[in-house]
Amino acid sequence: MKRPTRSRRAANAFVSFFGHAYLAPLWFILLATLFLGDALLSGGTYLLRDILTFHHPWQALVRESVLAGRLPLWNHDGGCGLPLLANLQSGVFYPPHWLGWALPFDRALSIELALHLALGGILMHSFLRRVGIGGGGAFLGGLGFGFGTWMLAFLESPMKLGSAIWLPLLWTGVWEAMRHGRRRGLGIAALALALSFFAGYPHLVLLQLASAALFALALTPGVLADDTISIGSKLRRVVAFPFAVALALAVAGVQLLPAREMIAQSSKVANYPPEAALSRSLPLQGLFGAVDPFFLGFPGIDRYWGGDVAEFPFGAFYVGALAVPLAGAAAFAAFANLRELIDVKGRRRRRLEQKTREATQSRSAGPRPAFLGDPEAGASGITASLYGAPARPTGGGRAVGESFALFAFLSIGFVLATLVALGRHVPLSAFLADAVPGYGRLRWPSTACFLMAAHLAALAAVGFDAAFRSGTAPKRLARVVLGFGVAAILISLAARGPLAAAMRALQTAGAATHQLAAYDAAHGAWLDTLLVRGALLLAAGTAALLLAQRARLVAFVWIAAVALDLFAATRALEMPIAKGFYDAVPPATVKLREELAGRRLYTPRSTDQLGNFLAGSRNPVAFEWAQRMMLCNANVPAGIAQANSCDPLAPRRQEAFAQIFEDPATPWEIKERVFDLWNAAILLNAEGVSPLDVPKMTTADAGFSASRHEPRLGRATLLSGGETSERGEDVLGRLFAPAHDPMRMTILEAAPGESLPAEASRATEAPGEVLPVDEEHGRIRVAWQMGRGGMLRVLETWAPGWRATVNGNATPVLRADFLFLAVAVPEGPCEVVLEYRPTSVRDGAILTLLGCLVLAYCFVGGAPRGARSSRTTVSRSRGSGVSDRPARPHSGPGAGTRSAAVRKMA
Repeated sequence: MKRPTRSRRAANAFVSFFGHAYLAPLWFILLATLFLGDALLSGGTYLLRDILTFHHPWQALVRESVLAGRLPLWNHDGGCGLPLLANLQSGVFYPPHWLGWALPFDRALSIELALHLALGGILMHSFLRRVGIGGGGAFLGGLGFGFGTWMLAFLESPMKLGSAIWLPLLWTGVWEAMRHGRRRGLGIAALALALSFFAGYPHLVLLQLASAALFALALTPGVLADDTISIGSKLRRVVAFPFAVALALAVAGVQLLPAREMIAQSSKVANYPPEAALSRSLPLQGLFGAVDPFFLGFPGIDRYWGGDVAEFPFGAFYVGALAVPLAGAAAFAAFANLRELIDVKGRRRRRLEQKTREATQSRSAGPRPAFLGDPEAGASGITASLYGAPARPTGGGRAVGESFALFAFLSIGFVLATLVALGRHVPLSAFLADAVPGYGRLRWPSTACFLMAAHLAALAAVGFDAAFRSGTAPKRLARVVLGFGVAAILISLAARGPLAAAMRALQTAGAATHQLAAYDAAHGAWLDTLLVRGALLLAAGTAALLLAQRARLVAFVWIAAVALDLFAATRALEMPIAKGFYDAVPPATVKLREELAGRRLYTPRSTDQLGNFLAGSRNPVAFEWAQRMMLCNANVPAGIAQANSCDPLAPRRQEAFAQIFEDPATPWEIKERVFDLWNAAILLNAEGVSPLDVPKMTTADAGFSASRHEPRLGRATLLSGGETSERGEDVLGRLFAPAHDPMRMTILEAAPGESLPAEASRATEAPGEVLPVDEEHGRIRVAWQMGRGGMLRVLETWAPGWRATVNGNATPVLRADFLFLAVAVPEGPCEVVLEYRPTSVRDGAILTLLGCLVLAYCFVGGAPRGARSSRTTVSRSRGSGVSDRPARPHSGPGAGTRSAAVRKMA
């Protein structure tokens, strides 16, 4: 056999390095370890706001329940009791979170964050290879998506990161189901969506659904125009995506049904006011973030000047400075393909060439790639170009059409995501809020920066592949990159002198006063990063001009430039490192827990919201202060019950109590009654602490103030009397009326769909009896040997799903005093057991089981259906440069010959 030339061996090595199905993932794992090495290699983890105030508390509860052998249904320590599994952000069924069940939290967290980054790169790389992008382009796209600033900035929110990384897998499923007619493609799409749901951030799931729907729409014309498949197969392929969505909803049913049930009880049931929904809109100058990640500032309230975006993550979508010129290269190639596609003579010529190939290649082996294919080498993109493929794609009209469809999907998706992210700065968001049901329940339009980053990374991969297809480094593109680099360096120099005032005005347009000070303090650091970025672009452009004939080396330089660029952006996050911080309970907190003796504490919302200003903080003392102040849910790992909670499912009735308490016009007597009903013994305050003080804390006791209160009511009280109410809106007025004494009477409402028992209303003058309570994991037990009949009121939040037994007999659970639980009890010895067992969990589990069975069926077999004949389909796919099998990386010269020989022997 003829020995491959040196250039072909070098090209094959390049593909093996970047495009191999097994080797490439190892490089992404290595990159994740490198990017997060300061935590992974030190045995520590990052101190981050949402980890402290949301992720760790909920994971601590889940771990405790699971290790106790109980399903984590209920959280006793937040908001007078709240659903836990129904809280999507608890991520009970999200597999990466399960690491925390077996490992210390800090170690599990570091591994999970690295796993997410690596998966983002691997899945994007896999998608791009599947649609025919060469190894170098696919690697660059995975690098931009998995390690771009959006992903890195949201390391503090594992629920957002976990929901986001599955987008390329969803795209892969849509491609497999529609392009190849594979049943497993439907399963892949459903699995990706289900995992996104389980991760716990529905806003990002909706964005992914919109992107995938656009992809399905872009592929539909090609499916309908394909004369190699039957009408029935066309119909199945067109409806594959909606079916995958339905299957994903079924698979995630055990999580979604309980969440849906509780959302109806929470403030999420109503739309946000327009001013709240459109806050966190990306300003127009934020679009410069495509070429400079720090144009609006660095992470941290003291280093950011992005106006109402307020925080670095909400304006982050940077995937490398080379992405913009490479996206331009993708546009140039796509429109060239479009001209070929609509060229009548060209179509006739290609039809004749196709017939010729069918005749001459009927005995040859190997499928043709679907995107920018090369019939000689059996590879695509940069792989094909380095094997000497022609500069123009020759894969036939179908392949050219698919290449343009892919570009159209990615570019239109990027434009639409940009319009959504701009929010109040363009009229689209207001239109969507009026026209699309449920859109008004979403907030923070700049969340769509996630889609901007994903589509831009994929566009850069397409452009990289097209640019290097000729076998030489692209000189025209190199000049553009060189121009970008020179411009960045000149701006960096001029912004220190003659352009300083103009740049300040542009960058801080719409910024608050404190943000102007942040700009002045961090302006020099921004210019330094811009200078470094310009130097990287300059090096990439110069290498392409000087080494035009050595495309492989230039491609390495460009990929390395993107990696160095993104790594430098990561270092700017400056996340503080700590080992064992999250699980360590400070001595002062232990003392507070002992003082509470099982009762609750309350941190006002005005203090609690100061936790938002930990974002980007590089000061570990600030995190200790937040932990000391029990901000958001930081009370949970300390074993302290709290009357309020930052929880997406906080009941509207709980919100009403908080509003009454914190209203300055509320008389102190009413505030004391609210405190009694909350069973709260301590009020925590941060006196004299402003938001701007939080990242600069020097002591964990700053502003700490604890006001004591002795609740008159107990967690469980046996009352001999009660009043009934048919109208829930009347209860608050009666509850806080001066004549009402909650120690003697309770106001009762029937649960939805039930009626009040006849004995519920009973007047009495005798005070109630406080009883001891045993509670854990969604189960409350109260027992006594002697007592009068009446009502047992338990100060735990009512929710659909509470079940009660009295001396072993099932008894209805009533809503008491607007928010709490009540059960009718007889005279004499009594044992009352309240358990939170919502039927929505049972129904969801059944739905999930059925969905998993269908999902398993999708992954078993799943050969394409509907082809008119297998022989005709294979022949046509060979001739047109496409196949009903996914394109695989070329394993070296002669691969097609070897596979043909194998078939001949068989």
